[in-house]
Formats: sequence, structure tokens, C-alpha cells
Amino acid sequence: MQYLNMYFCSMRKLTGLFLMAIVILSSGCFEILEEIKQNSDGSGHFSYLVNMSQSRDKINAILKLDSAGGLRIPKQTDIDQRINIGKQAVAGVNGITNVQVKSDYDQYIFSISFDFDSLETMNRAAAVLHEELSPYGTTYFDLFTTTSTGFTRHADAHTTAFLANLKRKNPAMLKSAKYTTVYRFDRMVSTEDNHARVAGNQRAIMYQKSVSEIAQNTTLLEQHIHYK
Repeated sequence: MQYLNMYFCSMRKLTGLFLMAIVILSSGCFEILEEIKQNSDGSGHFSYLVNMSQSRDKINAILKLDSAGGLRIPKQTDIDQRINIGKQAVAGVNGITNVQVKSDYDQYIFSISFDFDSLETMNRAAAVLHEELSPYGTTYFDLFTTTSTGFTRHADAHTTAFLANLKRKNPAMLKSAKYTTVYRFDRMVSTEDNHARVAGNQRAIMYQKSVSEIAQNTTLLEQHIHYK
């Protein structure tokens, strides 16, 4: 799931079209939560959650339509099919285990999570999702990197291109949307970013920005975390 990059008009992009229409026609009120638990041996756990529960009444109305904003509104079965394809693609990556996908159509909360044996494996899983779902190309890059001294979450052009596209359609609609990252470690950490919050035990970092800010500045998703 890197996640939210699923947005053009073909059957393999139906899930993205659904999300695009929801964001365009609803209040733009949604939350994205990206979490990683990184172990010292390189293994860990990844989860990505999209919460649109605050817009559920408008979403229910949109789902009664055949199309909206020039976009076809897919049926729940279409969405589930695309989600399952993404799940199978990630599960097929060597080193990825325990892939879990949750779809709550009452609250409109969707998530994917899995365990990985190394950060390199995590990056391959992200690349597979791009290949299956992204309209912005399939160029491979390392989304996350780690060294003996720290952990980096790199900004990615796929997510920011999608968000910038939404912002151009309606500059005001993303102000209430939030993107939060939480990274946990089994060692003490610090960060150069003054806007990130370090947990009291110094083993976790939380960072939050409005989606509107990220759409304007592609570097805001980049974080440099240092091991103590």
C-alpha cells in the first residue's frame, strides 16, 4: 500500500478510483496511519491504515451512484477483488509473512499489515504494490533504509504525485486530512526533525502532517531517525 497510489480508469485501478471519488466528493476528511516496528536484526512489522470514518455518511451516498466526478464508482465486490490481488502479491514476496488485510465497510477503515525479515524485503513488497496498483510508474526505489547509526523513511514521488493531483482539483479539501507515521524500535532513538515526537522511553517516533502540507512539499514525508 504504499499504498494510496491506485488511481486511473482501468479495472486494475478500481480500488483507487473509489478512493479518489470519495476524497473529491466528500469533505476530504480522512486519516492515514503508517506504522513500522523495526528490530535490531532488520526484521519487523509493517501496517498501513486509511480511516475515512468521519466521511462515512457522504461515502454511503456516493456508493449509491454509478459514477461521480467523472469517475466510475465500483461495487464492493470490485474493491474486495483488488484488495485481494494486492494481498496475494505481497504474500508472494520471499521474506514476507502474516499478511493481514482488513476492510470495514461500516466505518470505511481499510488496512494492510505484514511481517518482514529485512528492510530490503519490506521495500520489495512496496515495489510489488506499486507494480500492481500505481498509475505513476513502477520504478523501484528504497522507501526505507537503515544503517548501523539510523533509520530513514524516504519521500516517495508516487504518494506525493497523487496527493498533489487531489490538491489541484480542490486546494481546500485536504486541510483536515492527516498523515501520521509511527516507528518503533528495540533500541533508543532520537530525531533531527523538531516536529516529530519522541516517546518517553525513547524507543518510538511519531510524526504527523496535514495531507495538504505534504501535497505542497514532497520532502515532508522524509524522516531521519538516529540510533543512540
